[in-house]
Amino acid sequence: MGADEQEDKTPVNFIMKVYETKALAEEGDELNALYVFDNGIDNEVNTVSNPTVANGSQFIQGETTSDTTDKLVDSTAKFGSRLKGKTVRDSAGNTATITAVDSSTQLSLSSDIMGNSEFYSILEPGFYYTYTKYFYRIEASDVVAGFIIDWDDGEDNSKEKANRQTIMLDYPNNYAVVEHTYTKHGTFFPMLKTISVDGFHSKFYSAFDRFNVARTKSFETQTLGQGQNDFSTLSLDLQGSRGTTPRIPELAPANFPPTAILKVDRKSVFSGIDNDVITATNLVGYAFVPRAGDTLTSYDEAIEVIYETTNDTVIKETIGASSALKDTNCVFPSDTSANGNLTKVLSVKIIKLSEGTITSNNKLGPDERVHIMLTSGTAAITDDVVTTVSLGNPLQTLDRPGFSVLADGSYSQTKNSNVSISTFTFDTDKLNDYSTSTDPFIFPNIQAGTDVIGVSEGGTNLLDQVESTRRVSYAHKFNLHSGASGAGRVFKEGHLINNDTKRFYDFERCIKLQVEDTSASTRTDSATFYETNNKADSGSDAAEAIDATETAIDVDDGTDFSINQVIAIDDEFMLITGISSNTLTVVRGYQDTTAATHSDNSNIFILSNNGKFGDGQTFSQLKHFRHSTYLNYNSPTTVEASGLLLFANNTNPDNLGTPGQERWSDRQEMNNTHYSNYSTSTAAGDPALVFGNTGVSSGEKNKTELSVTAADGHTKRATNYLLVCQQEKFEKLFFRMSNNIGLRSLNSDIHDDVTAADLQMKITLYYTGKVSKTSSSFEWNPIPFVDNTTRDGKESSSLNTSGHISFEAPDDWTKVKSSDLPWSAGNNLPVDSDDTGSEDPNTLWTEDMFGILVAISANLGDGGNKARIRCNNVYPADTAHSAIIKVIDPHHKSLNDIAVTQGVSFKRSGKFTEITDRFGRSEIRKIGANGGKVNFGGVELNGDYATQKKLLNLYQRKAVPVYLDVERTGRSNEFIRIYGVITNMSEDYPVGLQHPKFGIEMAVEFVSEFDSNGAPIGEGYLMSLGGEILDEPKYIL
Repeated sequence: MGADEQEDKTPVNFIMKVYETKALAEEGDELNALYVFDNGIDNEVNTVSNPTVANGSQFIQGETTSDTTDKLVDSTAKFGSRLKGKTVRDSAGNTATITAVDSSTQLSLSSDIMGNSEFYSILEPGFYYTYTKYFYRIEASDVVAGFIIDWDDGEDNSKEKANRQTIMLDYPNNYAVVEHTYTKHGTFFPMLKTISVDGFHSKFYSAFDRFNVARTKSFETQTLGQGQNDFSTLSLDLQGSRGTTPRIPELAPANFPPTAILKVDRKSVFSGIDNDVITATNLVGYAFVPRAGDTLTSYDEAIEVIYETTNDTVIKETIGASSALKDTNCVFPSDTSANGNLTKVLSVKIIKLSEGTITSNNKLGPDERVHIMLTSGTAAITDDVVTTVSLGNPLQTLDRPGFSVLADGSYSQTKNSNVSISTFTFDTDKLNDYSTSTDPFIFPNIQAGTDVIGVSEGGTNLLDQVESTRRVSYAHKFNLHSGASGAGRVFKEGHLINNDTKRFYDFERCIKLQVEDTSASTRTDSATFYETNNKADSGSDAAEAIDATETAIDVDDGTDFSINQVIAIDDEFMLITGISSNTLTVVRGYQDTTAATHSDNSNIFILSNNGKFGDGQTFSQLKHFRHSTYLNYNSPTTVEASGLLLFANNTNPDNLGTPGQERWSDRQEMNNTHYSNYSTSTAAGDPALVFGNTGVSSGEKNKTELSVTAADGHTKRATNYLLVCQQEKFEKLFFRMSNNIGLRSLNSDIHDDVTAADLQMKITLYYTGKVSKTSSSFEWNPIPFVDNTTRDGKESSSLNTSGHISFEAPDDWTKVKSSDLPWSAGNNLPVDSDDTGSEDPNTLWTEDMFGILVAISANLGDGGNKARIRCNNVYPADTAHSAIIKVIDPHHKSLNDIAVTQGVSFKRSGKFTEITDRFGRSEIRKIGANGGKVNFGGVELNGDYATQKKLLNLYQRKAVPVYLDVERTGRSNEFIRIYGVITNMSEDYPVGLQHPKFGIEMAVEFVSEFDSNGAPIGEGYLMSLGGEILDEPKYIL
C-alpha cells in the first residue's frame, strides 16, 4: 500500500489523538481523528513512519474500487462519520456532497459522479492550524486518576518554564479529553504521564524524535534511545522505521498567516515631488509651462532646483522656464558629462515671483504652472511630471511637512509568538511606479493561499523591504496621450483643473500593505510527504535534457498542461506559471523539493489537487477577486477567501439601452495588472483595465469599452455594470482611474474645463438584500452612497477622478449566489446574469458572497470621448492593510484681479519668552512667530458680480487657498504676497443707489516678500506673518 493512503494515515493504537470537536473526542473513533503522515503499519521496504499530525497530512484521496450509483466505494479507505457534509471531487473536477457515511469504505453522494477505478479527493476534510482550538484524547492502558501533559510550547521543558497541565478525572477512567490551542509555530512533542488511583506518577512519555530537540536538555541531559529505560524520568516512543509502529504523535499545526496593519500619518496630502518616476539613469529634468501660444520666452534664471545625480552629488542650479518643451536654458543638470544624470529632485523654488499675464514673455501669469518634467532625449508632452510649482505654490521640497505621507507597517502582527515579520511590501497605487511592463503587478500564490504583491510564485520580490515604513509623495499630472491612434499612441494619465478655482481637482490613492513572516524557518510540514502516489501521467515527456536551473522546460505537447498545475519529474516538483506553445515556464524545486537535472524523455506527471501544500501561508491576506483559486485550501475560513469582479457592457445599445444585450467578462486578472500603456484595443478589450478605453475599429464592442446610449445617455437606463463580490461585508470601494482627460494639446488653455457633454457619467449602487425583512427571497436593492470619484461633487461626473465610494452596510445585506437573485428586466434591475458565455454571473457566481452591483450610465459626448475613461483597478478599501489618501493641489488662487477698494490691514506678532531675575531685569528671547489674519474689502460695481464677489463667495464657501499681493508704495516697489484662506466674508447692501460692499477676513498661512524684479527679500522665503525663522533646514545654503 502506498504511504499516502488512508490506512497509513489513521492514528491506529495511538495513545494521543486529535479531534476537531469534543463530541468526536469523547466518542474516540480513530477514523474521526486527524490524520498523521504515516502510522508505520504497512512496513513497506524503504519506508519510514512519520507520526506527525499536520495540516498537510489531512488530505484524503484515493481510487474507487467499484461503480455504484450515487456512491463512492473504496475498499482501501478509512472513512469516518466526520466527513458527512464534505465535498468530493472526481478526476474531471465534478463535485458532489457527502450525504452519509455508510461505512469506512463507502460514502453516499448527492449526485452520481464516481465510476470504477476513478481518482477522487475530499475537499477540506479537516485542517490543523495554530490559534485554533482542538480536543486531544489521551488514553492509558489502565484506569487512572488523571494525567499530566507538557504541551511542549513553553519556554523549555523545565518544571519552572514548561507549559504543563494537570487533568484530574471526576472518577477513575482510562482516558481524558482536554482542549488546547497552540500559539507557536513549529513541531511539538507533548510529554504525557499518568497519575494512578493511588496517587503515584508514571514517568513522562514522548515521541521518539524528541531526542534531537534542544529544549529536551532542560528536562533530561542524558542521551535517550527508543523505548523504555531505567535511568530517566522520560521514555521515548519507538523510532519510526520498518517493523515499528509509533503510538505518540508529533504535532505540527500550520502557521496562521500574519496580519498587515497599515497606519498613515495623514489622510490628506498636498501633491509634492514624485521621484518614483525617475526609473532610468540617463534622464535630465526641464521646466515647462503650458501656455496658449509659445510666448514665455524670457523667463530666465527664474527657478532654483536642488537635485541629486548619478555621481552621488547634490547640486543647486538656477534655470529658466519656458512654454517650449526642453528649452536649452531650462534643463538640469546642465552639464551631464561633469555631474551625471538626474536621480532625485530635492527642491524646486521660484525665485522670480512677480505676477504677469498669460502673455507675458518674462513673467508667469496668475495660476500658471511650472512643471518639472523628465526626458532622456527629445522632449514630448507625455514626459513624466516630477513636481509642479506656481506663484500660488512657489516651493516644493522633498521633506516639506504636509506634502508626503508616511506609510507605517510597524503595527503589523504575526499570530504566533515565535514568528516575526520579515519583509514589508507597499503598493503605493502608482500603477507599479508608472511601469509600461505588461506583466501583472499582483500575482496568485497557491502555496501562500493569497495574492502576493510584486512577485510571481518562486520569484524574487524587488519591492519588499525590511524597513517597516515608506514615505510616499504624489504629483498632479497634466499630460495627454500623444502619437497616432493605436499601438503608436503613448498614454499618460492627466488631471483636470477646475475652471473656477484654477486648481487641480483632488484625487485619491489607495496604499496597500502586505507583510511576510518568518514561519518558513519553523515549518516542518512539507509537501514531499504526500501527493506523490496519486499522480497522473500527463501524456507528455520532457523534450530536452533539463539542468538544475532551467525554468523554460520543453515538452512534447504544451496543450497537456495548464497554468498553476504542479508537475513532478523524477522526485522534483515544479509549478507551471506560463505556457508558450510547447514550452512551460516553471518554478523549480517547488514545495521543498530539490531542483535537479533530468534526462531527455523523462516522464512528466501532474499531481492531483496541484500538489497541495499544508503549511505555506507566510504572507498576509490581500483582498482579491479570484473565485476559485484558493478555495478548498484546507484552511480556516478566516484565511480562505474568494471573490468576483465582472464587467458587462451592452453590445448594441439603442437610445434607451435595451436590456438583454449585456456581455459579461471576468476582470480579476486585469485588475492585477498595474501598467499604464495605451494599447490598441482588440475584441478582448484593454488588457490593463477593468473597464474603459477605446473600442475596436469596427464590428461588435470589445469587453472593456463603455457602452454609451445616444442623446444624454447618462439620463437613460444604465448600459454598463460592474459586479463586485466578497466573502465579507465591505463599505468602501476604491476605483483607481487613469483617465485621459488632462491637457488637450500642447498649447491649449489648461484652464478650460471639460464640457458637459464630454464626461457625463452616473452610477447607481445595488446590494443583495431580502425582498422584505421576513422574506427568504432576495433581490437587488438600491443603496445610498457617497461618491468621491466626482469632480468636486459636480453632477453627473462620477468616475472622473480616482476615488472611493462609501456606504453603510445594510442590515439585510445577505450572502447569496447568482441563482438566488432575479436578474432580468422587470425584476428590479434590467440586466441579465446569463449571456450564454463562460464569464457571466450565472457561471462564475456559484458560492455565497456579498454582492454589490455598480450600474454605470454615460453620455461621454455621445460616445466620442469614451476612450478617455480608464479604470485600472477596483479594490475593497476598508481593510486594515489599506489606506485611502486624498491628494490636494497646494496651489493658491490669485486674488490680484479682484478690485480691493478698502485698506488691507494685518498685524505681525512673534512668540517670545521673558526671563526675569530677582531684581526685575528681563531677558526677552524670540522663540518663533505667529500667524494672523488680514482684512480687506471692496465695492461691487455694475457688471462685475460674476468675476468679483461671486467668486470670493465661492472661495470662502469651499475654503479655496488664495493669495493677494500688496505693494509697499514708497519703498522701491517692494511687495508682500499673503497666502491664506478666506474664513469670513461680510456683505453690505446699502439703500438708495449706493453700490454693495463686501469685507474679507483671510487667515494667513504664510507670506513671501519680493522686490520689483520678483527676487525674494530676506532668507525666509515662505514665512509666517509674524516674521521669518532663519533656522529652517535646507539642503544647500
